[in-house]
Amino acid sequence: MQRGGNHATYFIAACAHPHCANALFYQNFGSYKQLDCVHGLCNAHHLRELVYVHDNLNEKAFDNWAGQMMDTLLQGKKEVDERGAPLPPKRMQWYEAKWLSLLDRGERLNARQEPSDSFTRKRGKHKQSTQFNLLARLRQYRDDVWRFATQAGVPFTNNLAEQALRMSKVRQKVSGCFRTNEGATTFFTIRSYLQTMRKQHITLFDCLVSVFEANPIKPDFAV
Repeated sequence: MQRGGNHATYFIAACAHPHCANALFYQNFGSYKQLDCVHGLCNAHHLRELVYVHDNLNEKAFDNWAGQMMDTLLQGKKEVDERGAPLPPKRMQWYEAKWLSLLDRGERLNARQEPSDSFTRKRGKHKQSTQFNLLARLRQYRDDVWRFATQAGVPFTNNLAEQALRMSKVRQKVSGCFRTNEGATTFFTIRSYLQTMRKQHITLFDCLVSVFEANPIKPDFAV
């Protein structure tokens, strides 16, 4: 699947299922935002970007806004995990105020870069710094960044979904594609079953034994 353009939009629209319409959770790909649904953004990627800004772009020498944004996100995740439920509105108001304050601090140090008089105008937008682009994204999509804390069932990161697909991509690179559609269907049926059981903390060996005994352990679809 291609990440951008209509390919991504068509793929998600075709695979959307009414029972899975809780929220669309992804990395910040613009084409996905065309879909009319609730959106959530992967915060593992935000943390990596903030770590890069903090450690490599000398932000900690001026104002530790990047480090404090990381701490704020992780604090929110900890509270949600401890509650086992979204945060109450008053608590979210506190987080929103703190988030906006940190964005303001970062933007004061990383203002928009305007083209100089000698700059030869090119098509498109003038290039901005990594810090500016990150701050602009975290401000514009702050509701999606904090979706994990406001809506039940939305995770902090989509790493688990990526991990489930990663071995399939490794297999494709090592062994190539499948010779038949039947072989591909069989492979992904097995992978899907085992990944589902692993997420429900059921021993995979017991699952495989039950399959060969023609009495497979069934996943709990209510989870």
